[in-house]
Order: sequence, then C-alpha cells, then structure tokens
Amino acid sequence: MNEKQFKNYHPKNLHKSIAVLFAPFLGLLLLMTTLVLLVSSELRILRDNENIHDAQKIVVSSDNNQYDKDLNNRLVYTSGNVFTNNPINDAEIGMDLICLRLERNVLYYQWEEKSHEKHNKNIAGSDVISKEFYYEKIWSDDKINHNNFSDSKVYQNKVFADYADKCFDNPFASMGFYELDNEVISQFDNFQNLKFGKDLKLNLKNYSVVKYQGKDAIFIGEGDINNPEIGDILILYRYIPVDSEYTIVAKQDSSNLQAYTKFKRSKLLWVIEGKKSLDEVFDQKLDDNESTKWLTRLLFFIILTISLMLVVLPFNKILSFIPIFGNIASGTCLVLSVLLSIILYLVVLAILWMSLNIVYALCISVVLLILFVLITNLNSRKKTIKKQNKENKTSEVQNSNQE
Repeated sequence: MNEKQFKNYHPKNLHKSIAVLFAPFLGLLLLMTTLVLLVSSELRILRDNENIHDAQKIVVSSDNNQYDKDLNNRLVYTSGNVFTNNPINDAEIGMDLICLRLERNVLYYQWEEKSHEKHNKNIAGSDVISKEFYYEKIWSDDKINHNNFSDSKVYQNKVFADYADKCFDNPFASMGFYELDNEVISQFDNFQNLKFGKDLKLNLKNYSVVKYQGKDAIFIGEGDINNPEIGDILILYRYIPVDSEYTIVAKQDSSNLQAYTKFKRSKLLWVIEGKKSLDEVFDQKLDDNESTKWLTRLLFFIILTISLMLVVLPFNKILSFIPIFGNIASGTCLVLSVLLSIILYLVVLAILWMSLNIVYALCISVVLLILFVLITNLNSRKKTIKKQNKENKTSEVQNSNQE
C-alpha cells in the first residue's frame, strides 16, 4: 500500500510575470549558445566527412592470417573471427567465463519517492496546489538516496552488499595474428544475456539463481525473488562470446591494431559487427554521418525557434490582452520565429560552406535572398494596404462633408 503525505504551496502571479520579463535574456543566451554549438557541430561533421573520404583513399586490405611488415603504421581493413582461450574473471563475485567482454549489472531493491499535484480551492476561493508524495518499492539500477525524501525517517534505503556495475574486457583477444587492445575490444557491443549452469559456484554467501524478467540472475539478500526486502540485490551478466565476427579499420602497429591518428583532430578506429566489404564499410560510415548531420540540424533548428520565441514572449503576452488581435499576434510571433530561425541557420551554413563549396554557398545565398525579398514584399504590401485604407477613409469623409 502506498504511503502518502501532503505539502501545500501557493503559486503567485508575480513569479510568472518575472519569468516573462526574463524570458528575452534567457532566449538571447540560448540563441548565442545554440549558434556556437551549431557552428561546432557543422565543423565536426564536415571534418568527419572529409576524414572518411581521405581514409577511403589510403586504406589497404590486410589478410589477418599472414603478417605483412609493409603495412606497419598504415590504415588497414581486415575482417574475421575474434578468439581467445583466456577466461575473464570477476574475482569479486567469483564468475569465470571465456568470452571477449563480460558485463555485470546490479539492481537494488529500494524505496522510490513519487509525487503528483492536486488543485483545490481554499475558503477564500483562491487556488491551492497540494503536492502529494507517495513511496513505492522498486528494483533500481541506481542507489536511491533516502535523505532527499520528504519523509526520510520512515522510508530509508539500505544495501545488503556493496556491489556495482562493472565491465571487463579480455586483454588476450586476437583476430588472426592481430592482437586487440582494450581500445578495440571496448567497441564490441553485441552482448548476450548470460545463462547460468547448474554447477555454478560463486564467492558469495546465501545467494540463489533466479529468473528476473526472463533473464537468469543472482539473488542476494534477506528475502526472496517473490518477496524481496529493502536492500536485496540482483546481479545479471551479459557477455560477448568468442568466435564473434567483426570488421575493423585501424592502424597496423606490428601485430597490433590501434587507432589511426593522422587525421585532423580525430582518431579513426572503426569496429563493425559482422563481415563487411570495404565499400560497405565506407558507405555505412558516410550514411551514418549524413544521418547525424540532419538529426543535429533539426535539433538545433528547434532550439533556435524556441530561443527566438522566448525573445518575443513579452510582446506576445502584451498583445494577448487585445481581443482577436492577440490571437493573430501569437501566430505572427510563431511564424516570425520560424522564419528568423531558417534565415539564421542558412546564414551559418553559407558561411561554413563558403570555403569548401562555392556552389552550395551560392545556392543558400539565393534562398536567403528570396526569403528576404518575400518578407520585404510582405511588409510593403501591408504598408500599401494601410495607406490605401487611410486614403479611402479620408476621401469618404471629404465626400460626406461636401454633400
């Protein structure tokens, strides 16, 4: 059963007014930060794209079954099965397994504080918001600090044993004659859930093998998996089996594969699951870079629009008090923010690409010019219509006076 308690607080309109007044400063700060990050992101994507094309020109294929000293310090492409005879040992738990990587995940049975708000009226008729706190027992992958609870005296967390998440990489893995260091192995990520055998023996006391969400787990604590107590622990393992197949693009350093560091401000070390041809590797990297580029552009465009809307927020709030016109003003502010975001974005892209692709930059400049002309014509039309309306009213008044 959930335990509850209430805390009341009284919102004040003054806080909202202050927030509206400070919105333009926040918007400008967000705008400047976004533009800086946008430039940094575009430069990084351009650099990565250039590095991929440069790598494509110098990479050579390597047979990992036969050592070629002429390939030392060169960027090589190779693929094959990764193997080892040496086990990984999690000495703290007593888990031994021959694999490429072993990952320990720990879950703690803890109290978790939750809350929701209730809106009520007091005797005077004003709004009072009640914040309701309640507590639930959950399996958490983080230790929850009960000192931050509203009722920390009643709901206290403890841990039966102080184990934590950890990942082990096998230092003796190899692909053919190539020895793989931790920088390469750490990029393997095709983990599988580990199933425990009947003869499992660990350096633990009072543990049991249980099922948790369909996965094998080690239960440690005072309760059991069906009725756990606060502080009980579950330990789950994932691993990458030996003989897994990978494709690697890296620098050959004698019998080792390492990151290639001769590119602009970046290291090149590609590890791809499965066997891929050289063309497939570079097509995949170019596609990934292209996807990253458009996703980041979309994100920065949304943030730019939000920052510009914050800048014009006070004017929007003032105009919102005017009937009918207030709704029109809100829509106009949104459209204006979107248009300005597009213009700012295109300006940044035009400047960045000017040095690399003059045709691309000219295309953006043309789009900017068209947008500028459209906005200018829209404003001039509005002024012309206002002027004509004013002249029509004046002529109507003169005609009525003559009559």
